Amino acid sequence: MENNVRELKRYSFASNFCGLKNYKLEGLVVDGSTRQYFRVWHEDGKSSVLMDDAVGRRIKEFVELSDFLRRHGVHAPEVYFKDFENNFLLIEDLGNADFGTILNDDNEADLFKLAVDALLKIYHIKERPACVKDMDEQVILNDFNLFLDWYMPGSKGKSLTECQRKEFRYLIEENMEMAFKAPSALVMWDYHVNNVMMPPESEECAIIDFQDAMWGPSLYDLASLIEDERREIKPETRQAMKDYFFNNISGVSREDFEDAYAYMALLRHMRVLGRFTTLITVTKKPWYAKYIPHALDLLKETLKYPKFAKLKAWLDKNFPESERGLPKEIKINKAFVLAAGRGVRMGEMTNALPKPLIEVNGKSLIDYNFDKLAELKIFDVVVNVCYKGEMIKQHLSNRPEFNIVFSEEEEALGTGGGIKNALHLMGEEAFFVMNSDTLWQDGGFKAGMWQMIDEWDENKYDILLLLHPMDKIKGDDNKGIGNYRINEKGRIERNALKEEGFPYWFTGVSIVHPRVFENSPDGKFSLRDLFDKAQNSNRLGYVVNDGLLFHVGIPEAVKQAENVLMKSCA
Repeated sequence: MENNVRELKRYSFASNFCGLKNYKLEGLVVDGSTRQYFRVWHEDGKSSVLMDDAVGRRIKEFVELSDFLRRHGVHAPEVYFKDFENNFLLIEDLGNADFGTILNDDNEADLFKLAVDALLKIYHIKERPACVKDMDEQVILNDFNLFLDWYMPGSKGKSLTECQRKEFRYLIEENMEMAFKAPSALVMWDYHVNNVMMPPESEECAIIDFQDAMWGPSLYDLASLIEDERREIKPETRQAMKDYFFNNISGVSREDFEDAYAYMALLRHMRVLGRFTTLITVTKKPWYAKYIPHALDLLKETLKYPKFAKLKAWLDKNFPESERGLPKEIKINKAFVLAAGRGVRMGEMTNALPKPLIEVNGKSLIDYNFDKLAELKIFDVVVNVCYKGEMIKQHLSNRPEFNIVFSEEEEALGTGGGIKNALHLMGEEAFFVMNSDTLWQDGGFKAGMWQMIDEWDENKYDILLLLHPMDKIKGDDNKGIGNYRINEKGRIERNALKEEGFPYWFTGVSIVHPRVFENSPDGKFSLRDLFDKAQNSNRLGYVVNDGLLFHVGIPEAVKQAENVLMKSCA
């Protein structure tokens, strides 16, 4: 239905907004983009391109930057019509000849020179567009974090310690000044051969996909162009283009130029390795794995730069070449959502509906959990139901993207008994378990459930818990008594005696291996008993989440959560 509505809006834009008659649309394939592009064949045989950006990501910036670049002599697609309300553009058709398609050994040097000529034009523009943000130190550090927080744990198969993270960031920041040794300029940010076009009957290239442009270290685009992770470029071509660029600028010493270029190449390769990891693991685009080896070769070459000696030594120790490879396959692809209980502390609120269907800020509690699973691309879910189970089943029929199996209980079996009753549906691999009334906002460097996937090691753990600091919890009055702490040996301990001073609360999210249910009782029992079993055998792990947790157990907590969420969305 949503696709049909979008198709109708697209038709309205072309026919009514742009006034086109007797036109034909031809879909264009664009890898890695949330946008859709269509070649529009007009009745007179001419063509244009319809950009359909349903998400509305920086479409106004695209228009502003297109006009800006064209005014400064850089060929960018002209915008003919724009509908910001529905996020459509009709733009100039630059043809099919992007450099990635037409490059070969014979024309490589000539085409790269055209692309560098366009970069030099941009470099010499002194005016700054109003819509671009600063590519400052924090932006740069955040993009290095893609390597630190996604590629490294994805390739190692385990998470990094907080000490390792701090050491890496220190080494990156220590050399940060290198980035700014060349003058700042407009940075296209995604400047590579697939985004450089050779329009028909033109002697100069055109550029596309520049809506994320920033103002900052000017050599990033040069490194992005001539050290492209998706293709082999001859070393002599790379060196010739570096020399050509340097020889056509002024006011920068060769040493400063090389420092700035090296740092931007380091950023480029580490950022792209992290980005490819998210595309492979999060977006489920496994074909990006084929680019990882070349990206690693380029990074290895960049790390030879003398001023990266300490960083190279740290990587060789903490992330040796033997661990640098393709991101590990994620084996956690199922989840169990606990939804059988009534939630008696909610009082009258659960007389007419089960607690998982109570709404907070216009969304049912259980949907917050399913949204988290959707972010992880985990779509095979078992849900146990008992109290008003038919209402839950009916509600979840509105989530067709999930393969949901319901485990019905005549009498609620508890968190442990409920899972054991349906264990035959879970397979032999570890799976996520989520309380259906869990609600939290992620913060920090990476979402908590992704950190759990990084940390999970079935040879080390039977159960892994997501914990939350007590001082970052909103909701029920638990008198400040947490239910877990980490002892001096780094092991997790439950607050069985309800003592004060335990700093962490269990969020209701865990990874559980089915083997932990061996010798567990039949019937009703608590999953907490298995937590204790794993703790006693030193096979209980944890991840401490950042962000804000809402402990929604009483009606007053619902109101408090809504107030906080509404403020955060304002």
